[in-house]
Amino acid sequence: MGIVYLDGSRLRRSLIAAADWVETGREELNRINIFPVPDSDTGTNIALTLRAVAKALIPQVLQHLERCLTPRLRQLRIGIAHADAADIAATVCDEIQKRFHPRECLVVDVTATLGVHVGPRTWAVFYQIEEQGDAPRNNYSSEGL
Repeated sequence: MGIVYLDGSRLRRSLIAAADWVETGREELNRINIFPVPDSDTGTNIALTLRAVAKALIPQVLQHLERCLTPRLRQLRIGIAHADAADIAATVCDEIQKRFHPRECLVVDVTATLGVHVGPRTWAVFYQIEEQGDAPRNNYSSEGL
C-alpha cells in the first residue's frame, strides 16, 4: 500500500531523503550536462538546493516559537535534540539565545534507537516555561523538523 496522505513530517523526511540520495549520487549526476549551461555540476546544484530548503525551515520554527513564547515575562529552558544535524542544532541554538535569552539552551544528540526511527538530519526544539519564582512545570512542548 502506498502513501495516502502527506503531512509535514512526511514532507520533511522526503526532502531529507532526497538530499541524502542526491549527495550519494552527486558525481554521477555531475556527469549529466543540463541545458543551457553544461558545466558538470548538476548533482552539486541539486544537493545544495535541497539542503537550502531544509535550512529555510529554521526561520519558520523560530517564528512559531515567537508566537508561542510571547509575552516573555517568564524563564525558559530550551533543548534542541538532533540526529546527525549538529550544524542545524547549533544555528538554531544561537538564534534562540539571541531572541529569547533562555536560562538554559542545551543541544543533545538523540539516541541511536530514536535516530533510526526519526532518520538522519532530524531536529527538534523543546521548551519548558518557568513562571517567575515558581518551580518548573512539566508541560513540555516541542517544535522541529
